Amino acid sequence: MELQKIRTSVEQYYNVDLKDKSRLKNNVNAKRLYFYIASIYKHKVSKVGQLIGLRHDTAIYHRDKGRDFVKFNYTEFIEDVFKVSGVDVTIEKKQKKISDLICQLDLNDLPLDKINELADRINIMIKGYNLKHGKDEHEIIISNGISSDY
Repeated sequence: MELQKIRTSVEQYYNVDLKDKSRLKNNVNAKRLYFYIASIYKHKVSKVGQLIGLRHDTAIYHRDKGRDFVKFNYTEFIEDVFKVSGVDVTIEKKQKKISDLICQLDLNDLPLDKINELADRINIMIKGYNLKHGKDEHEIIISNGISSDY
């Protein structure tokens, strides 16, 4: 979807001008929706902000707020994304992708006693993706799923 079309669609949906500097809730929600939908279509943050007269740091802020709304399943925002862009960003979509991935795996040759080990390894990988790298705290993940802090 083109950036100008995203802008027009959001402005019509909320009945606002995205260039308006107002901090009314309706205007702020419209900006979050605009930046979030633009990010779905991989538009550069600087261009997205430039089109409505905002700096890239403000664009990043609104985009990230939109991502948080989706992450925490904020229903009204998710419905607005779908109504304006036709893109479904619900958790059910994520679950369907996971189901599709499982169907693609050929697990027929996996011995029955190894299924728990496979699940354990996948959980370790997921924990690894979600680790925060801090200064003083480290987490060691042991292969049986037990973790300890150091």
